[in-house]
Amino acid sequence: LDEYSSKTPNNVGQVDSNAMQILVDELEQTKGNIMEDEDLCEGGSGMASLDCDDEGRAQALSKVRRLESELARLKSRNEDPQTRLHRLKSELDDLKSLHHQYSNSVPSSMAQSPLQEARAAAIAAERHLSELLSSNNRKAEVFDSLAKPLTEASTGVTFDAKLEDLYLVGVGVRKKAIINVYAASLYGSERVLEMLSGGNTKTSLEQVTQLLDSAKVSFVLEMTFKASGEAIADSIADSLKPRYSGDSVDLQELQLFITEGVGSKGGQATKGTVFRFDCDTSGVSVFVDGTLQGKVIHEGIGSAMASVFLDDKAVSPSLVTSCVGSVWTKPLPPLEHDPELASRIDDARNTLERAQKNVQSLTLSP
Repeated sequence: LDEYSSKTPNNVGQVDSNAMQILVDELEQTKGNIMEDEDLCEGGSGMASLDCDDEGRAQALSKVRRLESELARLKSRNEDPQTRLHRLKSELDDLKSLHHQYSNSVPSSMAQSPLQEARAAAIAAERHLSELLSSNNRKAEVFDSLAKPLTEASTGVTFDAKLEDLYLVGVGVRKKAIINVYAASLYGSERVLEMLSGGNTKTSLEQVTQLLDSAKVSFVLEMTFKASGEAIADSIADSLKPRYSGDSVDLQELQLFITEGVGSKGGQATKGTVFRFDCDTSGVSVFVDGTLQGKVIHEGIGSAMASVFLDDKAVSPSLVTSCVGSVWTKPLPPLEHDPELASRIDDARNTLERAQKNVQSLTLSP
């Protein structure tokens, strides 16, 4: 701007669009430098620098934020630039001076802080370990390659290969006399698949119902026959009663979630209505057509719900048969990575542990 001004009249009111553009460019460049240093203030690792509270730094960043709005108006060139150009030029000079002071002070002060260096090393070690672990996805690759959608033969209902992070294990049908009431499916976590692989599958299914702390399962039911919400709720509660030793209030709560969910559809679970029951050690979550209705929280009710579909008196024997004969019951390919990667992960864990101890030691030292 100084170079251009030497070739133009001193009257600011006569500065043309080219001069204005020079100011805009210079201001944006300075703003960019300051904002790059704002990233530097985070140490490039999410860890705050000790210089972030510096008075000059705060002033510089404050000016950047004010000047951003000025830039937007300046670019439109819909207003007389005379007064604004004077003020912007003055503030630009101040801003560049503050930026220069801050840029000269940050590297030396950062280098003088052992605690900051230790924190940066710990964050870098954690990032390295995370990258190694993310590449150690052999298990997920194997499971994803084997996962396939399945169609229940008597109803024609097809279930997706995965439900969030769970895998489809088997499908079946719930019958009442000759009527197909709903198609049922079991989805299981990686732990479930490992339990089923290559062993006594019937026994493994029974174990799944007792080990929901480490083996999450979900049952998805799609209606193929019209029924009221009360009828569905009562049927499931009746199946749970002999399997659940907890308070009857828990079953009433489960029934309420089902009837309220169906109530939002007019009180009738028509063909295509989908119920989902997520079972874990803390309880059972109830979904109707993908909407969470609530969770019955009580130890034991998750296992009881799993038993309704998987034990010797399961409400859908065809679901058990499908699970027993599924691809997951065959021996799985090797799930381990090569020893070299495993060794590198161990080394990375050790490095992170040492770095974290170093940070802790420096933090506690006077």
